[in-house]
Amino acid sequence: MPSPLPSADECAPRGDRYDGQRAVLGEPLQRRLAGARWFVVGAGAIGCELLKCLALMGVGVDGAGGGAVHLTDMDAISTSNLNRQFLFRPPDVGQPKAAVAARAVRAINPQFAVQHYESKAS
Repeated sequence: MPSPLPSADECAPRGDRYDGQRAVLGEPLQRRLAGARWFVVGAGAIGCELLKCLALMGVGVDGAGGGAVHLTDMDAISTSNLNRQFLFRPPDVGQPKAAVAARAVRAINPQFAVQHYESKAS
C-alpha cells in the first residue's frame, strides 16, 4: 500500500479499466505503473503469467511517457507448451514465443506497450 494512503480524490473513478485498482492504490501510483519500464526474460509458464498481470495492471501503458515492457525469448512454441502457457494456441505452434506472447497480451489490453525480441547474441 502506498504511504501515505491516497486521498479520496486520488481514488476517485476516472471511467477506465483501472478504476478498481485506482480505488485502492490511488491515481499517483497508477500513473507510476503506466510509466514503468520492465524487461521480461522468457515467455514460458512464469513469463506468460507475469505478462498477463502486467497488462491487466496497466504497467507500461504510457508509451508517450516512456512506459513499456520489453520481452525476449529465443524459443519457438512447441505442442508441449500448449498445456502450460495459456497465451499460446494450437495454430501458434512453430512461431516465436516472444512475438505470439506480445500479440496475446495486446489482445488483453490494447494499450499495453510491449516490444518483443527473438534474436540470439552471436
